[in-house]
Amino acid sequence: MGKDVSNQTRPLTDEERAFASEGFARYYDDVIPQIIEELDKGAGERRFGVELEYHCVDGEGIMIPGSAARVLEGADFAVPEAVNFQIELVSDPYAVNKGPLACLEEMVDKEQRLSDALADCTGGILFPVGVLPTYRKSDGLNDLSIPRARNQIILDYVLRFMKQGPVVAATHDGIPINLGHIHTAGLINETHVSLSGISAADSVSLFNAATALAAPVVALSANSTSVSRRVTSNQDEQIFLYEQNKETNSSGIQRVGLFPKYISSLHDYIRQAMDFDPIFKFDEERKPESFLSHMSTYWPWVRLQVNGFYRVELRSVSKQPTVLEDAAVAAFYIYSALSLLEKGDTRPVNERELRTNLYRAAHGGLSADIDWHGRAPAALVCSHLLNVARQYMERHDIKDDGLLGIVEKRIADSVNPATLFREKYFSKGYDHALADYIEHTQSHRNVPFAG
Repeated sequence: MGKDVSNQTRPLTDEERAFASEGFARYYDDVIPQIIEELDKGAGERRFGVELEYHCVDGEGIMIPGSAARVLEGADFAVPEAVNFQIELVSDPYAVNKGPLACLEEMVDKEQRLSDALADCTGGILFPVGVLPTYRKSDGLNDLSIPRARNQIILDYVLRFMKQGPVVAATHDGIPINLGHIHTAGLINETHVSLSGISAADSVSLFNAATALAAPVVALSANSTSVSRRVTSNQDEQIFLYEQNKETNSSGIQRVGLFPKYISSLHDYIRQAMDFDPIFKFDEERKPESFLSHMSTYWPWVRLQVNGFYRVELRSVSKQPTVLEDAAVAAFYIYSALSLLEKGDTRPVNERELRTNLYRAAHGGLSADIDWHGRAPAALVCSHLLNVARQYMERHDIKDDGLLGIVEKRIADSVNPATLFREKYFSKGYDHALADYIEHTQSHRNVPFAG
């Protein structure tokens, strides 16, 4: 989320917001070139990172309100998310050349430590699923927010600008229920995969490659009873999860959700990111820090950050059932992106198709038709990208260790975790499908759920 430099304990007043907006506009041309110049001096080596989000639930998959704050009292390697039953594990973002395998080893250890801590203090478990299917319609995000100053400020923004809408999940008797008009921000667990750029120009190309890859990765990785065809009642409810925000900047770009375009320069991208209502104060004594804090309040599905190093973050991946599968999806994305970068093929999708691609991938998974140098089934596109990733690994003498085999099997079976859960739901009913999923994620973490 970036560094809060203002020691702010409440939402901004209208006067403070106007002052911050004026300050960002006045000093933009002075501060941004300074930040980029400093980053270019230290850039040059790739960094890889991953962030994994979980819900804290009981043995039946029901959330445990307040559990995040309790478990985090003794877990300094994890951070709280927007709601008080959601936790994020974060890898070391400054480790140079740390590939998916090394990150996997780190995150497996952290997940086990966090799981043990949660069991000790609440008796609960970590639930790795894209969207929590057992959210009670009587609960609202305002009742579940984490009582921290920064989160209260973010909550104020969420309540003012995030869309409310229906999310549907299947019940034990097979009848879909509407979970109410709720804010979905606290429902979504994601796997954020980051790769650093080695220069400003390289970061722009990497952003464009990530933007093109967002839809194929969604088709491969969807892990939710909501972001999957047939379980929700219609496509619009699924799209809602990918387009959550009603605030746009002067160019019509949403602050949260899709950024359906390629970028041509880092300056233009940062200007777009800056062109939103300030959430945090502007400090004239610490202008660069204020700019970076403001940029941290921009949450598109592909994000380019300039805090410490150039960091392109893919945010459209659902949390996978196991860390092993997180690493497999991350390896698929990282090595296909680097290969596209190496070949200079960073815009393989017509820009007009970027938004449609993501919608179709969320709705149809690997069976969806998406655009990639022309229209093709997502499974065929992912198979092509798998070969692209393997070719890169061969050229650079990188050992696979079986991660891409998990991806290969998903593609061959045309199944992602969401479609597999749906198949279990239709064959066994909701309760059995959920119980099987929980049992696998808790007892078989070294075995892929899908793949």
